[in-house]
Amino acid sequence: MTDRRRLLVLLGIMALVAMAVAGLSMWSLYQTAFTEQREKLSHLVQSEARTIEVMADHFADMGRSPEEVLSITLKQVSAIHRNLKPFGKTGELMVGRLEGDKIKFLHGGTLFKEKGGKALLSFDSGLAVPMRRALEGQSGTIIGPDYKGAEVLAAYQPVSRLNLGIVAKIDTAELRQPFIRAAVISSAGGVLIIIFGMALFRRISSPLVENLEKAVQRLTEAQRVARLGNWERNIQAGQGWWSDETYRIFGLEPEKTPPTLSAFYSGIHPEDREMVKSAIDRCMAGKEPYSIEYRILRPDGTQRTIYGRGTWRPDATGKPVRISGTVQDITQRKRVEEDVRRLAAAIEGLSETFALYGADDRLIMCNERYRRLNKGVPEANRPGVLFEDHMRTLVEKKLVPEAVGREEEWIEERVARHRNPTGPFEVLRQDGIWLSVHEQRMPDGSIVTISNDITQRKRAEERLQDAIETISDGFAFYDANERLVMANSRYVINEKAREAIFPGANFEDIIRFGVENGWHPESEGHEEEWIAERLTHFRNPKDILEQRQENDRWMQISERKTRDGGTVAIFTDITERKKVEEDLRQALVRAEEASQAKSVFLATMSHELRTPLNSIIGFSETLKTQLFGPLGDAKYREYAEDINASGTHLLEVITDILDISKIEAGELDLSEENVDLQGLVESGIKMLREQAENQGITLSRVFPHDCPMLHADPRHIKQIVINLVSNAVKFTPTGGKISLEVSLDERQAISLVVKDTGVGIEEKNIGKVLEPFGQVGNIYSRTFEGTGLGLPLAKSLVELHGATMELTSAAGKGTTVTIRFPPERTVPVTVKGPLSNPEAA
Repeated sequence: MTDRRRLLVLLGIMALVAMAVAGLSMWSLYQTAFTEQREKLSHLVQSEARTIEVMADHFADMGRSPEEVLSITLKQVSAIHRNLKPFGKTGELMVGRLEGDKIKFLHGGTLFKEKGGKALLSFDSGLAVPMRRALEGQSGTIIGPDYKGAEVLAAYQPVSRLNLGIVAKIDTAELRQPFIRAAVISSAGGVLIIIFGMALFRRISSPLVENLEKAVQRLTEAQRVARLGNWERNIQAGQGWWSDETYRIFGLEPEKTPPTLSAFYSGIHPEDREMVKSAIDRCMAGKEPYSIEYRILRPDGTQRTIYGRGTWRPDATGKPVRISGTVQDITQRKRVEEDVRRLAAAIEGLSETFALYGADDRLIMCNERYRRLNKGVPEANRPGVLFEDHMRTLVEKKLVPEAVGREEEWIEERVARHRNPTGPFEVLRQDGIWLSVHEQRMPDGSIVTISNDITQRKRAEERLQDAIETISDGFAFYDANERLVMANSRYVINEKAREAIFPGANFEDIIRFGVENGWHPESEGHEEEWIAERLTHFRNPKDILEQRQENDRWMQISERKTRDGGTVAIFTDITERKKVEEDLRQALVRAEEASQAKSVFLATMSHELRTPLNSIIGFSETLKTQLFGPLGDAKYREYAEDINASGTHLLEVITDILDISKIEAGELDLSEENVDLQGLVESGIKMLREQAENQGITLSRVFPHDCPMLHADPRHIKQIVINLVSNAVKFTPTGGKISLEVSLDERQAISLVVKDTGVGIEEKNIGKVLEPFGQVGNIYSRTFEGTGLGLPLAKSLVELHGATMELTSAAGKGTTVTIRFPPERTVPVTVKGPLSNPEAA
């Protein structure tokens, strides 16, 4: 064999070896790329299925009907898929469902795009094998025909919540194409392969390796973002594999923890461990895939919630040989779902209507009160309805009175206000319902609309306005910002005042207007100081103001703060009252001057009156006792007794007068001590007992057990008892009865009651007999002596002790006088002995 032939043979052998090596390399790369694509499609459909289930659960919890849930979910899926990066020229993600014996493609696929989402395919045909399996409730991957009959690598997954199937597929021809092209090029010539093998191999393999590395990086990043890890286990070999994200989710390190089942189970919460173990055992036995939620405990002590899925791969005999699955950390999502549920419950529990419109002005959600409010236009409650269409429906059905005659203009204004909310406003509907509407734009562009039914408030305001108009005084109500809310016509003092007094006007502006127009003469010369003082009182009202206004009119101003910081003002015209008060003041001055003159006169005359009276009494006492021997005639003794009696009576009258004058002059002082009330009463009436017996009158007393002591002036208390009992004896006819009773009430206050069966007093004259020198003529059965000072003096002494005296009487039925001392004058003591019984004198 020539060298040339040897070289050719060698080159041929080398070419064959190179081609074999190249073929094996390309086959290995093809298998790696194929497996990666299978895993990618599997993870994609699992993630999409879970996403659809979560969205479906969310919208179902909002009370949506199944069809509404499906429609909204598909719209959301479409929006998400618009941002999904393509995976190959023939790569497609499809959603379908079974309608009768037909497969209907609801999203994705050429047929769906060509026929507007109404692509139907017979379930029994040999096409769309992956979708058929998904609709039969199966999940996994397959190489088989798609809906066009092309052989595809497809991953399929059921969505049992909505009876849907999800398929992600790519043509196998597209997967094989680069490798076939490389094989053709490599077979072009062994020599060229030897010479250019490395370059060709690099040219073919580098993009694939780079793409594979990029795909792995993208998958790893996607898993990290989605908190989604995957794992796989060879059942027969007992070998396992966990992704990096799986280790991160469980808080473990790949170098320290092997991917074993025991390591997996040890991280699961003890309460959930048996459930997870049972699900995995059933899956490894080929009984059923699993999809469960459970808790894990990480080494750092934190707890996470995991959504786990798993399935198996059978061998040719159908026996499971490998099990794989995913673990997704849904802790944050569970918290968000719980927050969403709470928020939805809170929104449903609002007493106001609530609606949320998206940035595109379409309704996203609303509560039951909003739906009830729009029950006449149910289409307005449909999610996705445009706000403008809602307003147009209201106008077309004539539900907005203010829009009549200017429909299009009103719709334009309402939509503009909705898109650029400036504050709350009120709306009257055709059915008489008043609404207070508040709209606010959120940072994401959505708009929250809240409205309150204020019909009752508006009607109450109308009634209130009518009511305040009936008030005889000026009435105004200012809010916490000192702006006028409402006022009646009497608050507006003249026509010019209407320029300043209107709802929304500021209080300071109103009073400044009044100062500028001369309504407040007292502010002249110091206007700013007066305005400042007036504002201070308005903001912190403490007392009632009296204000002089133009034309010598006087106003009484009463201002009070409300709980919410508002102010209620009442203006009363007191011009006439001020005139009467001035007249009364002048009269009072004159009366006080006269009274003072009388008291001074009586006090001055006290010495002049007492001195001769004491002499008369002394001389008459000498005659009566015959101090210097017997008188010659009995008549002298009789005269002496008359002189003594007259002088004594005159002294008593003058003493009463002087006591009255001292009380009126404020010069009578009390010498208070703790006195034995029972002994004091007995001592006081002792001198009247003989007079009562002589007139045939029964005099009885009643005291309580353990009669307490009284803190008082004993001389004045005795004088009160003597005056009251003496008065009763004087006006009680023969055979009558007089009772004196001391008692304690529940407050431990002492009461003293003197009751007689005398001639009594007519009701119209009771006030008169309590005045000094007040006597009632022609009411007694006989003539009695007296000055009329007994009852007034007793009343004055009683009031000096802080007590009260009440007199009740009727002509011919007797009189009852009741004295009530304050509880603080009671001094409890312990008195042994039986209850004092009525005792006849």
